[in-house]
Amino acid sequence: MDIGTTAHFETVEIAAELARHNVRLVDAPGFGTPDDAREGRLTMVVGGADEAVERCRPVLDVLATKVIRAGAAGSAQAAVAIADYLRAARLLAASEAIRLGGHFGFEARNLLDVCEALGGAAMAQMLQSDVASRRFKRGMQLGVLHDNVALAERVARAAGLMLPLMTQTESMLAQAEDRLGYSNDQSAVIKWLETLVVEQRGEARQGPETKTGPV
Repeated sequence: MDIGTTAHFETVEIAAELARHNVRLVDAPGFGTPDDAREGRLTMVVGGADEAVERCRPVLDVLATKVIRAGAAGSAQAAVAIADYLRAARLLAASEAIRLGGHFGFEARNLLDVCEALGGAAMAQMLQSDVASRRFKRGMQLGVLHDNVALAERVARAAGLMLPLMTQTESMLAQAEDRLGYSNDQSAVIKWLETLVVEQRGEARQGPETKTGPV
């Protein structure tokens, strides 16, 4: 059982090599402080075959108070990288918002309170109830969201501020709206992402729209 954080591809390769010798790998990166580890309070994301994970369960129960099951060996490492990407994107977005708000005299804490009051707290719920479930019924139109972000981007440019994530977000929302339509639900933006493919030279293009689940 590997409880470190390593590259997904390397973990998959190691798991395949071990399997040739009848050894199963469970990747279970642990998160918390050294004290958490000593006191069995880690959070662990676990990937591997079901039988192998169950054999490791007594160890997991000693080390962790929360065990999140991923998929095959290597999937836990991928999940950690994805989670850090999401955390980084939120950090960058919040930092840009604070910078823009500061230009207009907003104190950072007050601005974050405004953002929270206007829907920040509902984001996790929306992701679970609409994006993950593909219900797409939050009520706010994609076009309205794009209009509001475009307005914020114009305000930033008028203030002489460079906010690259905001600029890129506005551009991506414009492409999503063009593909899906103004009236589609904001939570359906994932449907636009599912149409994007990567060509061999590394550039993204839109492929034919595909349906991977209920829409």
